[in-house]
Amino acid sequence: MKDLKSIFDYEQFRKIPELFLIEKSISRLKTFMSGYFACEDFNQIKADSKPPFWLFFHYVCKFYNHNGSYHNWDGIILQNCNNDKKKALEEFFKRFDEFRKIQPLKGLISNINSESLKFYNSRMEKIEFEVDTKLGREVVDQFIIIKYDHDFGCAIYYLNEKQKVRPFFYRTIDETFQHFEREYGNSLEWSELSEANIDMKLSRYNY
Repeated sequence: MKDLKSIFDYEQFRKIPELFLIEKSISRLKTFMSGYFACEDFNQIKADSKPPFWLFFHYVCKFYNHNGSYHNWDGIILQNCNNDKKKALEEFFKRFDEFRKIQPLKGLISNINSESLKFYNSRMEKIEFEVDTKLGREVVDQFIIIKYDHDFGCAIYYLNEKQKVRPFFYRTIDETFQHFEREYGNSLEWSELSEANIDMKLSRYNY
């Protein structure tokens, strides 16, 4: 099976989830998925996941008009199913099938250098911009904005040549640009990415 989506499309997985999860329960599904993602990380498998699954939490928040106070999507779905784990599992598949229809509508990229970061550096000396990643502090040299269709929102990626990434999410493009103006002033310049370049930039990210 190619990725997690193909597992969820497997007819027996949906009809008899107990065969895979021990019991019909959204909590069991969450545990199953955690193991799957750990296996991908351990074996350095980069699944073709569009949209990336880390955005599913934000989709669930938007669908249920939730403020995100729960740290996991399963808790939000479970809460909206009156803590019925079986019903919540059925609800997950409905939400997931809706979520997977979301596609990139537009991509923007800004290359980071001393000039573009002059908002932070009045002496115009050479500087490096660092962010926290899963593997510690990393220097990044590009920002990417991906605006999704279905009025979903925007993902932000902080990139470098090692393909490390730190993602963020905002519900509107205006909030996204406000984030960059707040952090870096008006000095960043943006150019549009083609659909092929969006795929190329994000194809190796396992989120």
